[in-house]
Amino acid sequence: MFAATYFLYAQEHGGRSFSESLNRNDALYFTVTVFATVGFRDIVPVSQTARVLTTCQMVADLILVGLIAKVMVGAVRIGLERRQSSTPPERPDPWLPDPRVRVGPRSPGWRRAVADRGPPGEGGGVRAKPFQGPPRTQGSELPPPTLAEMTMSHANEVRIPFVFCSSPQAPGSQGVDRVKILWDGEEIWQGEAGTGETNTPEVTRPLLGSGTLALAVRPAAEGSVWDVIGSVTLSDADVGAGIQTARFVKSGADYELSYEVAMDVTDDRP
Repeated sequence: MFAATYFLYAQEHGGRSFSESLNRNDALYFTVTVFATVGFRDIVPVSQTARVLTTCQMVADLILVGLIAKVMVGAVRIGLERRQSSTPPERPDPWLPDPRVRVGPRSPGWRRAVADRGPPGEGGGVRAKPFQGPPRTQGSELPPPTLAEMTMSHANEVRIPFVFCSSPQAPGSQGVDRVKILWDGEEIWQGEAGTGETNTPEVTRPLLGSGTLALAVRPAAEGSVWDVIGSVTLSDADVGAGIQTARFVKSGADYELSYEVAMDVTDDRP
């Protein structure tokens, strides 16, 4: 556009506008030298109008260069944003708990020290068993835990290693009782016992401040009813006292219930 303007203006005003007359090639040559800021000074605008036209080209050239630079910078920025959005996020530290998944004493992946003691007089020990729960789905969304569940994550535990029957409630030397253990009125274990027999329930329950452990029996014969023969109230003050035994005698039944209140031992590693 500027080359055509220079050529037409030079043809109209002869050699008075530029230092020499311009043909089409000269006009294009002068336009490129102005755009490239070379300045050979072989062709120079002389008249005021020619100088104004040359100044307009210089300003237009600067604007064009700025627009080209802006387009290039914008293209680079868009490319970087697309690359960052397509890059997968870093894998979280596997040793840190997943904030989207609820955790607690019964959560999958936690390890719990479970009492594994034998009957009285046979010794015994303690071994750690992993809790076998349902597999956790990565990224599964769960509702936030309740206050009770968060409290349970740090509760002490009541463990019942064994129940010993000195004499069942059922009549006769061959009598057999149905036996169940209650924790705050809720049944947590049930089995059978005869004279001199020992059961190892190996059940645990979280201790939230205090709770009541009770033993109920009934003859195995049909039509019999449950009879709570004794109970004991436990609290956090019993932590660390070791295995204790409570003896319950009622209506011909003579039982010993062993229990232990211990600190909750967990491992938060998967």
